[in-house]
Amino acid sequence: MKFGYCIGYDFVEGNEKSMALLEAAAKSGFDYIETQIATVANLEKDKYDKFKQILKDNEIGCYAGMQLFLPDMQLITDDMDIELIKVEAEKTLNVAAELGNKVVVLGNGGQRRVRPNMDHNISYERLQKVVEAVDPIAGKYDVKIAIEPLSFSGEGYLLINSVGEAGAIADSVSAENVGGVCDLFHHRGLGESLKDMTNNGEKVFHLHIAKPNGRTMPMPDDDEFSRRDYVKFAGRAKQIGYEGMVSIDADPGEITVERLTTSLELLKRLFVPPA
Repeated sequence: MKFGYCIGYDFVEGNEKSMALLEAAAKSGFDYIETQIATVANLEKDKYDKFKQILKDNEIGCYAGMQLFLPDMQLITDDMDIELIKVEAEKTLNVAAELGNKVVVLGNGGQRRVRPNMDHNISYERLQKVVEAVDPIAGKYDVKIAIEPLSFSGEGYLLINSVGEAGAIADSVSAENVGGVCDLFHHRGLGESLKDMTNNGEKVFHLHIAKPNGRTMPMPDDDEFSRRDYVKFAGRAKQIGYEGMVSIDADPGEITVERLTTSLELLKRLFVPPA
């Protein structure tokens, strides 16, 4: 298994916190960062080259991406343009593959929100068209797309609220390269049972983890409730034979190599079976 940390791409823009987190993650032994890959794919060449050089200098990979589409892409509204969606997916997945991404997460929560004035069935059919359109592009680049079930507050509701639903929409259009993310934080926020993970194991393409209460970096001295959740989450992953990647998607708090090393060691104890 490989372990990573979700880190904003903006270290390439000079963001000191993102840069400090990337450097600490690399020194702590994390295998990769997971970042906003659609934004990276749209960087100007000099900044994209700088992005790659920073990864190289820190000897850390970029094996997973979040944000398949830029935030202004219309996915389920009347303004959706399936040809534009294909063009942007091609651009993002091409760069994702070049960087070594194996999975790109389709989060884009705001763009999956069905507002009160929108018809659920039409919105779902539009998302089906998106999944159908991006599936062969993902296959072309040997990258999996993982739809992320999200907990969300605000007006309306989000399409796809479980791995089962992610698998169902993929199956409805015979998409072989689209599955789901199991994210412990959102999982708890949605009130879902972890049975969703084991009942749909073949569609679990990626894992995110954070302390459920507060969305902070998992640590061995977290409260008992959180520690039990970590054990259950990892146990379900073992049960389905999951051997992919696990990304921490959480506020790191104080950024030190010692703290990140401690968190990584916890994940390895949880997810990697003893030799």
